[in-house]
Amino acid sequence: MGPAIFIGSKMKPTRAFFILLLLLLGISLSGCKDTKATHDAGLLETCKYALDQSLWDDAITACSLVLTDDGYHLTAQAYMGRADASLFTILSNLSGSGGMAALINGLPTATQAKDYLLALDLLLGSIKKPDQSVYLEGLLLSSMLVLKETTALLSLEVDAAGNVTHCASSGSISSCSFNFALDQGTFSSTDVVAGEIPVSLTFSGMGTTFYTGVCGHSTSESHTTKVVDATSDLANGSGGYYPLKITEKMTVNGCTVQSNSPLYYNKVASENLTTSITGLDKLNFYSKMDTGNNYTQTITKGVQTATSINVCNSDAIPVTAASDGKLNDCEILYFMQNLSL
Repeated sequence: MGPAIFIGSKMKPTRAFFILLLLLLGISLSGCKDTKATHDAGLLETCKYALDQSLWDDAITACSLVLTDDGYHLTAQAYMGRADASLFTILSNLSGSGGMAALINGLPTATQAKDYLLALDLLLGSIKKPDQSVYLEGLLLSSMLVLKETTALLSLEVDAAGNVTHCASSGSISSCSFNFALDQGTFSSTDVVAGEIPVSLTFSGMGTTFYTGVCGHSTSESHTTKVVDATSDLANGSGGYYPLKITEKMTVNGCTVQSNSPLYYNKVASENLTTSITGLDKLNFYSKMDTGNNYTQTITKGVQTATSINVCNSDAIPVTAASDGKLNDCEILYFMQNLSL
C-alpha cells in the first residue's frame, strides 16, 4: 500500500492532485529502472498539468526540473503566468487605438517585474535554439521592463486625450527630477572680474536608478573645468559687451548594457524577430536609446545671443558611439527630447 496523503479542507482539489501526481511520479521512477527519456517525459507532463491548472508556483517547481528547451520555455511561461503577464493584451494594446498609452497604464508592479526578468533569463538566456515565438515573448517582456524604468525617469503619463506626455513635454526640463542650473542669469558691474564675467552651468546627472534598471549596471563621471565662451548682455561702456566665461560642472551618469539586463534582451529579441506585427517597431528601445547622439542645453538668459552647450564633449565626457552597448545621460536626454512612442 502506498503512503497516505492527507488533504486539508482549505487545499484546492487541483493542487492536491498535483501533489499526488508528483508523489506517484517519484514512486514510479524510484521503483523501476526508468530511462532518462521516460523520466523527462513524466516531468514534462507534470509541468504541463500545473500550467493548465494555473498553479504557477507548482508549475515553476515542476517545469524547472525539465532541463530542455521545452522545459525552459514552459518555466518562463509559468513565471509570466504568476506575473499576470498577458502577451495577447500587450499585443492588442500595441496594435489597437490605445497604443503606447495603453501599455503605460498596464506596466508591471515591482514584484511582477522580477518574474518578467526571470522569464527573460530563461527565454533568451537558457533556451539554446529560440524560435520566433520566444523572440516575440522576449521583446514584449523586455520592452515592458524598459518602459517601466523610462516612465519612472521621465514621468511618462497619459493625458485625458490619451496622449503620452513627459516631464519635458513643455519644451523645458525644469519640471524633471534632473535639470541644468546657471548660477546667475542677470549681471551687473559687480560680477565683472578682470574684464569678464565668470559663471557656472551645473548638471547633477539623471541618477543611476534608471541605468541599473535597464542595464543592470551604472556609472557616474564628472568634469568641472571645461569653459565655454559667450557674450553677456551687460554693456562694457565702450560700445561692446563683457565676455562670459561659462564653466561646465557636469555629472553624467551612464551604463554598460549587461548580458542579463532588460535592454540587452530587448536588443537580442529585436535583432532576431522577423515577424511583422503592427507596432512592434515601437518596442525596439535599444535602437532608440543607444544612438550616439548628444544633448545640447541652450542658454538664453544673460547672454547677447543664445548660446548652445553640448553636455558631452570629446575633451571632457565624450558621447558614446551608436550601438556600442553603452548609454549615458547625453543619449537619454536626446531620446527624451525626440521622444517617439
